[in-house]
Amino acid sequence: MKNERFKSICHFAAGVIFLLIAFKMFEQKKFALCIVLLLTGILFVFISSSLEWLEKTIGSSAKLAFLLESIALGAVSFIYIEQGNKKLTIIFVLAALIYFLLFIYFLYYKGKRKKRHKKHRSSHH
Repeated sequence: MKNERFKSICHFAAGVIFLLIAFKMFEQKKFALCIVLLLTGILFVFISSSLEWLEKTIGSSAKLAFLLESIALGAVSFIYIEQGNKKLTIIFVLAALIYFLLFIYFLYYKGKRKKRHKKHRSSHH
C-alpha cells in the first residue's frame, strides 16, 4: 500500500510541475507548447488520481507513466537549453533521471522480490 501512495505522489508532483511550466509558457506567449504541457500535466494528475483503477484495468500503468514522465521531463530540459537557462536545465535533467531510475526500479527490481516464508518444522514421531 505504501508503494501505491508513493507512486501516486510522484505522478501528482510531475503533473503539477508540467502545469506550472505550461502557465510559464503561456506568459511567454508560446501557446502551442503551453497546450502540450497543459495536456501532459492534466494526464499525469489524472494518472495520479486514478492509479488504483488503472492498475486493475491496464496493469503496469504506473511503470509506463514513470517512463513517460522521464521522457517529458527530458523534453522540458531541452526547452530550457534553448532559452539558455542552465540551472533549470540541470534540475529537469536530474528529475528526468530520477523518474527513469524509478521506472527501472519498479520494472525490474520491485517485481522480482519474493516474500520469504518461514519454514514450519513439523514434528514427526
